[in-house]
Amino acid sequence: MVMSPAIEKVEKEFKKLSPVEQAELFERFAKTVYGEQDEDPALVESLKRRVAEIESGAVTGRDAFDVLQQIKAKHSR
Repeated sequence: MVMSPAIEKVEKEFKKLSPVEQAELFERFAKTVYGEQDEDPALVESLKRRVAEIESGAVTGRDAFDVLQQIKAKHSR
């Protein structure tokens, strides 16, 4: 796929940003493409609760790549 010079320039500048800045810019681009999405209050509350559980040590997280690998292995049998 051939990219326009403008897209190549944006990509080059994007790569110079910190990961936090990249995430912020990505979110802005997504809002431009997909529009503003209303947050689901139940989802937000659930995420806050789960983050609090992890931060308090009540639960421990697992590496997503390990989990995905286990799922692939389970379903490839």
